[in-house]
Order: sequence, then structure tokens, then C-alpha cells
Amino acid sequence: MAREADPNAEDIVISRLASGAFAVAMTPGSSQLQCTTFEEALARAAKVASEQRVRVWLTENDQTFVLLADERLLRRVWDEYVEMPGLRLTRDQARRLWGVDEPTCTQLLDSLVAAHVLVRGRDGRYSCFTRMAKARIAPRAASPLRQVS
Repeated sequence: MAREADPNAEDIVISRLASGAFAVAMTPGSSQLQCTTFEEALARAAKVASEQRVRVWLTENDQTFVLLADERLLRRVWDEYVEMPGLRLTRDQARRLWGVDEPTCTQLLDSLVAAHVLVRGRDGRYSCFTRMAKARIAPRAASPLRQVS
């Protein structure tokens, strides 16, 4: 996955904890907010990022920083997988479904795979991890991600 420059001090960083939960923090090492699901972590990170006009990053192994794609688009993609747990798409199918170009689609899917919320099968199709697909996410209150700017 392509790596852009390191996060700035004010950027938001999402990392997966050993427990399977996610932590949201302003750069690594700062105090963290723990979230039980990727959806919750993304929503909280995106809210702060939009308010403060900073970027959201995903850490992998506490060393590699991967810039997440547009948070609204990422949330839209994630919502599709949550609403249809059996969804299995090739990269080309995903690109057409979400109306994005190849590099954007690759970044979106790779970000979700790096976060360990999607898996790419041997057939090249992307799907939710079984344990996450079975765990139905409770209805959410109005999210700042659903507001139109």
C-alpha cells in the first residue's frame, strides 16, 4: 500500500488493539479513546477530523501509517458491508458499485483489509470477516458522517 508522509501532530490515528477493539488518538502515544468496532472508531475519528480539518490515518504494527481514503466514502463502503454481511465483491465490481476510480478503490479496500475488517479471498473478492459479519451492529444515532456539507 502506498505510503504518504507521516501524520502531523494534529492528525487522528486509528489502531487495532490486541483485544480486537480499536483505539482513536491524536497521533501515536497520545491518550486514546477505545472503540469496540471499526465503525465506531471511524465515526469518532471522522467527526474530529472534519471539525478540525485534519486527516485520519490507520496504523499497522505501530510503525506503518496508511492514510485512509475520504472518510465519507470509506464509511459508505463500510456501511454496504455492514448492511449486506454476505457481500463479496471483486475490486472491479466495487469500483463500479461506488463509482470511484481504480486508485481510490484500491486504497479504500486496502485500508479496510489493513484494519482487519475486510478480507480478500483467494478468488480476489473482498468480504467481511465472518465474526464481524455475524455481529449485527446496533442501529446508530444520527452521525455527523450522514450530514451533507
